[in-house]
Amino acid sequence: MKRFLFLIALIFSLFEVYAQNNVAVTIPPNCNRISGKSFRCCGTVIVYWNGTITSTVQTSSNRWQGFTGAMKITFFDSASQPIYEIMTPSYGVNGESSRNDRWSSTIPDWVLNNAKTASAQGVHNSSNRTGKLILSAGVKYFKQQSGNSFDF
Repeated sequence: MKRFLFLIALIFSLFEVYAQNNVAVTIPPNCNRISGKSFRCCGTVIVYWNGTITSTVQTSSNRWQGFTGAMKITFFDSASQPIYEIMTPSYGVNGESSRNDRWSSTIPDWVLNNAKTASAQGVHNSSNRTGKLILSAGVKYFKQQSGNSFDF
């Protein structure tokens, strides 16, 4: 029985070593506030040798106001000059809430071959949801008051 358990543990550890060898770089999360507000959008980014890039993006707001955020991943060359940027999709949260979203994409081979460092940073990516809501309500009110069926 002990040999069987040892064999199982050995097999699982080999899978872990194989998975680690496929990782080109792990970019640690940068959960700093965005624009000095209590908005955050962050997560650990894993870049694999085949060009796949993945992350679980945590978007959160610690204030009454919601926001829409994304993560910007930047790759730098040996002279610390940016050579490639990729953005995650935008994710919105209501005030005093958070959400986690899995994301993946691919990057070109030349980026992996030329990048020496990389960073991930949360950015405010406005959806203008409030403006759209006000415009929609205004159009509806105008149609009701005018009795005409104008299309905007």
